[in-house]
Amino acid sequence: MTTDHRPISPTLQKNGEIGRWSLVAGHWSFERIACPQAKLAAVCRGFILGTLLAMAFGITALSQRYIVAMNQAEERPVGLVALPEIFGDYPCEAIPQKTLQLFATPSKQRPAVATIERKNPAKAEGPDCEETEAVVRRLDKNSIGPLPTDESGYEYTKAVVYEQQGSWFRIAIPGGSAWIDRPNSEGFMPYPEDLTSDSLLTYLRPNWDGKIWTEAGSGTPVMAPAGWRAHAKEDIAVHVESIQTVQGQKWIRIRFEKEVCGKTFGDLPPLEGWIPAYRDARTTSLWFWSRGC
Repeated sequence: MTTDHRPISPTLQKNGEIGRWSLVAGHWSFERIACPQAKLAAVCRGFILGTLLAMAFGITALSQRYIVAMNQAEERPVGLVALPEIFGDYPCEAIPQKTLQLFATPSKQRPAVATIERKNPAKAEGPDCEETEAVVRRLDKNSIGPLPTDESGYEYTKAVVYEQQGSWFRIAIPGGSAWIDRPNSEGFMPYPEDLTSDSLLTYLRPNWDGKIWTEAGSGTPVMAPAGWRAHAKEDIAVHVESIQTVQGQKWIRIRFEKEVCGKTFGDLPPLEGWIPAYRDARTTSLWFWSRGC
């Protein structure tokens, strides 16, 4: 699958070799870098140690930008919600600086506990525009940190929602969550319901256990054919057929795709069935390539 390349290039060692890690198509890969052996070996090692902190910061920063895609959510995500006051209605939109208030409960009867602010000023639209950096200022703890986000499309950044009550959304913030009031729910992209859209390229997350259900929420799961299970550690493209709620738990009917974006799984048998919408207390079973192929 050839998807968006989001490189991070800290340098470190892997099995005694010096190289550079980068995130390509949602997976970390290691590229070996030649290093002089004798007199520069110590210099190389020192450089490696000096970049470890930069590496940790880079990975953390990236994971906060794609917390659902990179499995960094602290709770089960129920969707994404737009914050046009911070990110604009479309990427690189030049908008005035604004601040959004966050509350401990879905009510404005008590003072706000935090605010969302744009860290970098908006620049004119064009090739020099910068991606918005949004931060959360905790008024109760006098701290500041990056707003955890994900994308609904190419550079369409959204806040990550853990719970909804009418026009109120409990969203992820550094170290927890807080409530934000929206004018309406039009900017809300619910999971897994919106995955039924044909405009999204949806995939089954890696490390799938190979189980599939013939009925939503009932019966004993069956093991998928061995050919499909051989790809269980990869992203597997699927088409979402329908959603069903059984005893409060959401289930997704999926059809496995044998070819997408130029990648093919070969002569595998057709496969459809049900899977739970979540694998555990934090991880979605499916997600989508927000930047396409």
